[in-house]
Amino acid sequence: MKKVKSNLVMFLIFAAYLAVTIFIFIQTFPDSKIALVIGIPLSFIYAMFCFFYKRVRSKMTIWWGILSLLSTAWWIFLLTK
Repeated sequence: MKKVKSNLVMFLIFAAYLAVTIFIFIQTFPDSKIALVIGIPLSFIYAMFCFFYKRVRSKMTIWWGILSLLSTAWWIFLLTK
């Protein structure tokens, strides 16, 4: 039961930082670099937390970490374009 709770909390954190970044992106659409500058470190820190913090590491959080790294790469691509 402990892993289920930690997986749920990690999913909620994942959804929250993604929602905040997308919300800021929508609000500042013509110049959306602010959202990307905020979202890139958030997603990278979340991914490293998923990979290296043993108390929350599981199969699900590894996948959320991979998704977070992919969103980091996508946002870096959008920032450089």
